[in-house]
Amino acid sequence: MEAYTILPLTPPDLDTMTHLVWLSKQSLTVNRLLYQNWPNEAAQRAQCRKAVENSMQCKDVQSWKVVHKESGEMVGHVAMKFYGDAGQKDVGGGGEVPDGMHPGVYEMVVDSMTDLWEDWGGVRHLREYGSFLGLLELRAYIHVELTHIFILREHRAHGLGKELVRLCVEAAKDRGLALTVGSEPQVHGFFGKMEFKDFKHSEWDLERWADEFCGFGKFRVWGMAVE
Repeated sequence: MEAYTILPLTPPDLDTMTHLVWLSKQSLTVNRLLYQNWPNEAAQRAQCRKAVENSMQCKDVQSWKVVHKESGEMVGHVAMKFYGDAGQKDVGGGGEVPDGMHPGVYEMVVDSMTDLWEDWGGVRHLREYGSFLGLLELRAYIHVELTHIFILREHRAHGLGKELVRLCVEAAKDRGLALTVGSEPQVHGFFGKMEFKDFKHSEWDLERWADEFCGFGKFRVWGMAVE
């Protein structure tokens, strides 16, 4: 950690942040089916930029970047979003299919993620999860979600990911809230070591959308939380 510093994300970081988000998605199996004409870099980058712009403009999102002190390079980031008690969590669906995406796969992802988060979406669930969340009364926010975290491969194994998660956990605890995350397979073990607990999962049959015998199978996303 001595070679790095963690700072709040700022508007001039848009291009670098977009690139890191795009880079983080290249090893995600489901994206090879979600985007038509893979890798369809133009469509992917446009979607990533839109997501980053929306995040930067949202008052409920808090983000940090990791900067390598010697080079000044941004080598990682984390983003978290505070969700309130005024209805369902927005998982990005309900509108037109984004350019370059497969309609069927897009619908599957949106429907599954909506189901995954339904228990965290409304006021009626506060009583059921009250002891787990540590909530004794209604608050301005119900929970916080760690929406994205990524460290460049060559800068891993320095404790950067753990430090970013710790920042998010502390920010949630300061408000007396649970920190949740939608965990993809490659980081499920990492979040488990950070004391996140599974509360639900969604499983997608990618073979349904792929060519026969090409190696696609089950893909799982876990809803996880830490108090």
